Amino acid sequence: MTREEKQVHIIRAAIKVLSEYGLDGTKMELVAREAGIGKGTIYEYFAGKEKLFEEMIIYSVQSYSQGLKQSMDQGDCIEEKLLNCICYNMDFFNENLDMLLMAMQINVFSQEMRQHMEEQSIVIFQHCRDMVEKAQAKGELRSDLDPELASFLINGTIDQYIKQRVFSKKSPPTRREQQALVEVMLQGLR
Repeated sequence: MTREEKQVHIIRAAIKVLSEYGLDGTKMELVAREAGIGKGTIYEYFAGKEKLFEEMIIYSVQSYSQGLKQSMDQGDCIEEKLLNCICYNMDFFNENLDMLLMAMQINVFSQEMRQHMEEQSIVIFQHCRDMVEKAQAKGELRSDLDPELASFLINGTIDQYIKQRVFSKKSPPTRREQQALVEVMLQGLR
């Protein structure tokens, strides 16, 4: 394995341990065991537990961004793309809930981490804006629609929907419910 591959291997092991033991129960010894390496090897790649956690978040956000882009690229029309986006978000957040909760518990991120998160947020927003602009070019959305405002609406709606569904631990949303959400976004409130 290259150094980068080994680092990703450790991060994936740490994510698995975190999902099983939670933030407080995640120990470097458990991560090392899961990765099949010695504990000291982790410190060759990460200065400490905090740096490993930051890298786990960075890795997860980048994975999310790539998967979101792929979900938006699938589908023949804006309705299918939005539905794919909702499904991807629901699956990602359900599978990575422990990582999300951990990120919310970390009070102070390094300047580098804050900058990275801001950059990824811009990339994620741009994925949505690109989807809107392509739909406008195909005549699926109004040509006078502001792509930026539409992207805020889409991102905010999906974000709140997912958070409510994941954190409230209600029954999983049905395809019909997700379709209804897409219809509200596309048709508006009137």
